[in-house]
Amino acid sequence: MGEESDSDDEEVESCWNALCSGFKLCSGNCELGKVLLASGLQMASVALPETFVFALLRARIWGNNMSSYMAYAAIGINSVAVIFGGPFGRFSDCVDRRLAAAVFAIGTFAPTWSLLIFGHTTAKALWISTVIKVVGSYGLTSNVMLALINDVTPAEDREEAVGAYYAANNLMSLTMTGIPVLLVLILRVVPNVPTIFLIAQVVLSGLCLLLLSSVRRLNLRVARSSVSAASWVQLCHYASP
Repeated sequence: MGEESDSDDEEVESCWNALCSGFKLCSGNCELGKVLLASGLQMASVALPETFVFALLRARIWGNNMSSYMAYAAIGINSVAVIFGGPFGRFSDCVDRRLAAAVFAIGTFAPTWSLLIFGHTTAKALWISTVIKVVGSYGLTSNVMLALINDVTPAEDREEAVGAYYAANNLMSLTMTGIPVLLVLILRVVPNVPTIFLIAQVVLSGLCLLLLSSVRRLNLRVARSSVSAASWVQLCHYASP
């Protein structure tokens, strides 16, 4: 019993030290904190309407065909993600990474936005949203958020930053999705009003894009670009007659 107690204490201490280390890392690198929060908001903005709006809408409209229709949609999503994942990853390497992250995020936000435009109670709106979801999956395999974290974090802190990225995503998922599920679907202390969750998604997605636009890249990436440009100029100089 004593050994088990000591082992539990060590695990708690290890988790606490990791948590403190993550907070210390983010407090010393505000840009990393912005990206972590933006990534968490992006995931929550997708999961929230998926849980409280789309799931119920599919069950009501598609009924017995829901499994087959969702399977077809999944095939389309995976196909688009595989085909366009490489080109989108290349795109994110060539442009401002914040822009690429915003384009990726908009692709995941658009299906919910379409429900606000076309309505959230009709079969037409559901099909339009599904098509938009398939088309908007172009960046699902690019991991552009993780690449942005790499851009705003010094090399010596990147390993810890990656761990903080996954921890922050899980924490945001628990906070922004798990708690509403508990209150709305399990305990039923809060009514499930789809419009509220759609509006909440718009607010969260807006905050995500605002955070991404405020992120400042490290000088090391600018320096790397300058070195590449200088190398190219030097190469042209030696190649010229």
